[in-house]
Amino acid sequence: MHSELYNHFYKSYQLIQELLKDFPVNQNPLEMILAPLFHEQQVKLWEAMYLLQQSSLQKMDFREVISILYRSNETFDPTYRAWIRASRWMNTAPADVLNKKEILAKSLHDQLEKAVPTIQKIYGKLESRYIIPPLYRSEPITVSKGE
Repeated sequence: MHSELYNHFYKSYQLIQELLKDFPVNQNPLEMILAPLFHEQQVKLWEAMYLLQQSSLQKMDFREVISILYRSNETFDPTYRAWIRASRWMNTAPADVLNKKEILAKSLHDQLEKAVPTIQKIYGKLESRYIIPPLYRSEPITVSKGE
């Protein structure tokens, strides 16, 4: 179970590395916002992969790490799309480079989305709603009065 999750996080880490190539482009305010988000996601992916390699998963530590990861990516997504639009408008990077980066950012989101079912198996659907933002869940989580 953990190897599948590790693979999604490893692919996500590789995508971040690829997105960071030739970044920042022009030191604009959006890039200044994105830089710490890139760094935070990089660090949290690394920490998550480290925790997944341990003989027994430290669920509380892992929960904190991936919660930060998903919240960071939730902020990253719209900001990165805004940066792509601004870069196209200001013509600060070639269109083919921006198209590639846009695809990579979507792939990053997709990898994190693919990891959700495994995270839900570890924590249960109800608890995972506090870890994973709705943007990444394929189905809404309903709660009855007693929960």
